[in-house]
Amino acid sequence: MDNMLITEGVVASPTVAGKFLPGSRPGRDPIGDVALIENHDEAYHVWRDRGVEEMVPVHIDAHHDMYGSWTPSSDKGITIANYVLPALESGIVSEVFWLVPDKSWASAKDRQDTEQIVEKIVTKNGGSRSDLQVSERQIRSVVFGKPLTVCTLDILPEIDGGTLLDIDVDFFIIPNISYSGIVNYGELPWCWPADLISRLSATKLRTDLVTIAYSVEGVYTPLQWKYLGDEVAQRLQQINGSEVGIIQGAKEMRRAALAAQSRDYDAAEQHYRAANQLWPASAAPLLHLAHLSVVMGRPANGKQLYQQAVALDPSYQTPYNSAGFWYFSNGRYAAAERAHRRTLLLNAESAYAYLGLGWIAARKKRWGEAEDLLRKALARNGQSIDAHRVRGVVLSKMGRREEAIQAFNQTLKLALRGYKSVLDGLIITAPKEAFQSDPYHGRVHIFLAHLHAQAGDLAAAINGYRMGIAMGKDSVSVRSRLALLCLRQHKWGASARESWQAIAKIPGSLKEFGERLFHYLRWKLRKGRWRLWARRKTEAPVSIWQ
Repeated sequence: MDNMLITEGVVASPTVAGKFLPGSRPGRDPIGDVALIENHDEAYHVWRDRGVEEMVPVHIDAHHDMYGSWTPSSDKGITIANYVLPALESGIVSEVFWLVPDKSWASAKDRQDTEQIVEKIVTKNGGSRSDLQVSERQIRSVVFGKPLTVCTLDILPEIDGGTLLDIDVDFFIIPNISYSGIVNYGELPWCWPADLISRLSATKLRTDLVTIAYSVEGVYTPLQWKYLGDEVAQRLQQINGSEVGIIQGAKEMRRAALAAQSRDYDAAEQHYRAANQLWPASAAPLLHLAHLSVVMGRPANGKQLYQQAVALDPSYQTPYNSAGFWYFSNGRYAAAERAHRRTLLLNAESAYAYLGLGWIAARKKRWGEAEDLLRKALARNGQSIDAHRVRGVVLSKMGRREEAIQAFNQTLKLALRGYKSVLDGLIITAPKEAFQSDPYHGRVHIFLAHLHAQAGDLAAAINGYRMGIAMGKDSVSVRSRLALLCLRQHKWGASARESWQAIAKIPGSLKEFGERLFHYLRWKLRKGRWRLWARRKTEAPVSIWQ
């Protein structure tokens, strides 16, 4: 990229006994070692490869990245959701400061959400609720016997020793860690890079190693704001220099976005074109112009601009090039449909947009429409594990059993070849050998077992249920079905064993049902609150993105 000073792979400042010396002041001194990464778990590998020991990361992120429990023998390995835990456990870092978006403390509900999230981090890793020290705008605790502090940037205390600055671009987009109050996902940032750097410069923080994660994959950072990571990197490295290239281009991008938000589309277009002139190596101005052109009634021009953007940066063809899948996973199907249809206006050959629309149609039980959309998705991407899987469900609902079996079998083959679901949140930069990630793999075996049982192929059905159980889809229903199939084969002992397993699982299943019902009702309540909140607004936020 033009004017970019990124120095990936370069050894950082001198060290003493494996520890970095106190380094530069962000926003005041240029920082030499800045690593731009896509997936945030890459930060762990950067720290390890730089020889980091007993350092203190200042983790600026809308997510804590300490999900679940961690042991060195973990089968799932280091992921974007947990990489801070192995860094703590192994001694790469000695303490963690998690700086959350400001609104995470804005209300009693926000503070409660923040406290509950920190409690889960602690209790999942050997601690207890009593380990939390909660004050008005800060929570302190310990993980693996090492301090954890959760706060906002304005109350970050002075840190002794070497510090790592670890930034996720989604921090700029998500106003609080519970995602509450978001109407249009990926609208204007609540915080801009210039503001973050200014706030960092007001602290006593020193560092010589910075990691910046784009986090577009998995729809954490909307694609239109990926460039904020480049801007942050440039601002950290180019101090007191002439503000050209990226920084000036980013300033024009900000002016354009603010103009678009206020419906001054002509001014927005002028600023986006100025950004494109100042920052020609970036696809971001072209992407923004493409969506703006659609809003201004020039879809053909928008299509041309979109093609220019993806030609300049092929990563912009990601499945996560809209908020469609984020809306879908949050049950906001109307918003998801609008986002996917906007994608098709710009790229009529988008397999992912057809997949998203087919998924929505299936959820709404419009089977014929769903099957047509999914066939269009597969015509453009025959390796879409999701399109085959959802089509299998749709075909089974339409009574086309043999075709459904073929579709499901195809998903199993693709999963074994390493293809992933677009809704699979388990993103791993360096997976263990032969590691397979597919959260729906076991469920597919159960679906196949149902279909084989309907077709009278008892052996195949029994095998399918056993495969599903081996992959964690063990339940009273599955064991009961398996017991009946064994009974039909006159395997009395096997039937009795499966029946006993079904009975033994009833208490756990009731507890699990209660927990799932609780979470479902809480989700419905939050969704209802969001709708009420949105209705109370005098005017819905303007968006050029859907």
